[in-house]
This record gives sequence, structure tokens and C-alpha cells, in this order.
Amino acid sequence: MSLMRISLPHGRPRFRAIIWQAHHRQFRRKASSAAKESPESLEPLVQDVHLRKASNRPLPIPPVLKPMAASIKPPWKEPKPDPDLNNLTPFQKKLYQNPYAHALATPVRLCSATLLRLPSDLLLSMQVKLHPTTEAPWLVPAALASKSNNHGVPVRYLAQESMILYLTRNKREPWKYTLPLRIVENLGSAIKKLVWREDMPALLLSILRKQLVANLRWFFGKTSNHLVPCESQSPTDVDHIDDVSCILCLRTLTTGVDHLHTELTQIVLKAEQSADKISKRHRQTYDTSKTSSDPPPHVPRLKPSLRFPPLHFPTAVWRGRRVPVYSLIDLLGEEHLAELIKDTKFQDEKNVVVMRESRIAVSAQIKLMQLQAYLAKPMP
Repeated sequence: MSLMRISLPHGRPRFRAIIWQAHHRQFRRKASSAAKESPESLEPLVQDVHLRKASNRPLPIPPVLKPMAASIKPPWKEPKPDPDLNNLTPFQKKLYQNPYAHALATPVRLCSATLLRLPSDLLLSMQVKLHPTTEAPWLVPAALASKSNNHGVPVRYLAQESMILYLTRNKREPWKYTLPLRIVENLGSAIKKLVWREDMPALLLSILRKQLVANLRWFFGKTSNHLVPCESQSPTDVDHIDDVSCILCLRTLTTGVDHLHTELTQIVLKAEQSADKISKRHRQTYDTSKTSSDPPPHVPRLKPSLRFPPLHFPTAVWRGRRVPVYSLIDLLGEEHLAELIKDTKFQDEKNVVVMRESRIAVSAQIKLMQLQAYLAKPMP
């Protein structure tokens, strides 16, 4: 085929348009002849063209986007193969059975209230769900929201009961200001009808407890050696057991100090409220038109490090290293604990139970950590 040289006003040859027209005519001849034979013969042509919607003509795919070129991905974009469990080193086996490593390996997400980026196992996810009768949008835990009936991305909060209590009991409804923009855009004017349940702290607690009971029921119901009864959590009673992962106490770990700490917290809150009232009354009676050398009244406040000390999680010593200790009666309550150990060999057990390290025990230990962190309170 001879191509004529056509010059544009700027003096540049217009070869690209002519070559594309010739290529397109050649493709249409091939497609029409192949369609007469069989539909299967169109597959090689379909791979070289970009099919458009409706009745628009197909466009040729650039070489960069051809299937062969697209299939050759850089090595850093290829998905990582699953590890071979038979060829793991001793360190890799320990890491594979470590629940903390699995929790830290979960995707990092943002807490909408504190703006902290944490692994998703340390956060609580909530989604929008329509009420079955009123069709009003409700913000409920992700465990109760179906995947086919949600609006936008989930909202995540720090997995602590104190955080959920603040979002629930505050009269200003601060949870409304933590919603992602995508949820606001999807709901539109219905965002004004979005409901936050008044029993959200208790609802989340019941969900976490049910998930933990479901994970532990298999271990308490089996006769394997994943759970070993023990007299106490002291090193003399635990050191003779191999591969200890955590210790489950069937008795409470709370003391009289816990009740005293609750009373002291109420006293501190009342003292701060009284100090705020005195300071507010002084500001109202203060005359701004006159100069005064008297300093404003001092409002006493406890140091944040004293008011909110680091959280304390009980541990025990096993062969020189510390392992976590969980009180099932404090985490689950008497009712759920009685349901868990009913008709098992641990029904009459009153001391502690040792859980041994294994891959199948990782999910149960993660649920234990989540529930313990949710109920944790700062202690002096």
C-alpha cells in the first residue's frame, strides 16, 4: 500500500492518522472473515483489541497494554507465595505460632477518634446498616452488618471500652465528627438520621465475649493436650510444662484495690467539676475594663501521667520469660464461663489452665487479647 505524504500547515507529515486508518481497515477485514467461520476464531482478535460498549467500533490496544506485556509484572508486584511449613527454621516456627506477630501483621488502619494508625486487630470496626423496619441508617459493629447492605468504608475506633463510653455518653455526640467522608457522601441527606446505639459499649462487649467463647469451646471440648490443668501460676507449678503460651485462670484476679480505685476516680471527677465551677464563676464576675494585678484562681489538676497511667496486664514467669495471664471469670463473666466449661473435664477445676503453643491456638489468643484490652482500665 502506497501512502501519500500530506503536509499540515506547520509542515509536519500526517502519517499517524493514515497508518491507523489502514490498520483499522485490515482489522475489520480479519474480523468479518473470522466471524463467518466460528465464534471461537474471534478469541485471538479479541486479545489484540479493546472492545467498547454499545455498537462503537473496537480500538487497537497499545503494545504496552497487550496481555503478554501486562502479564510480565515486576518481581516486587508479584504476590508472595505461602510459606512452606515443612521447611521453616526454629525461629520461623516460633514466629508462626506467636499471636502477637499475627496481630501486628494485620493491615494498619486509622482510628477515626484518636487519629492513631494501629493494626486492625487492635481496632473495632463499625459499618452502616439499614434498620429492617424503618429503613433508617444505623451505625453498628461490623459483625452485625452484612457485606451486601453497607454504605462506604467501615469506621474504626480504638478497641477500649473507655473510648466507646466517651463517644456514647457525651451530649455533644462526638461520633458524628469521626465519620469518613465517603460514608457522608454515600448517605447524603440521610446522614442526619444516622443512629448510634445507646447500648453500644455493652453490645461490643457481648460480641467480643461470644467470639471468645466460640474460639475456646473447641479447646475445652477436646481431650487433646492443648490445655493442661495446673495448681497455680507460680513458676514451680508451671515450669514442668512444655511450650506454654498463656495461662487461663478460672478465678478472679481482682482485689479490693480495684473497687477502691473506682471510688477514687469518682472523687477526682467531682473535685475537678467543683474547680471548674469556681473558675467559671470568677470569669463571669471579672471586670475586663479595669486592670488588676491579682492572678486568676488556680484550678488544680492531676498530672496526666498520674490520672492515666500505663495499662497493666497480668503476667507470669515461665522458664525465665513472661507469659500472659487471663482471668476467664473477669473477661467472660460467671454466666459465659459456666457455659464454656459445662460438661467438660474442667467443670470442677478451680485453679488455672495452661494453653500450649500451636498454630490453631493463635486465633483464640488474639480474641483473649482483644477482650482484655477492651476491658482494661488504668490503675495507679
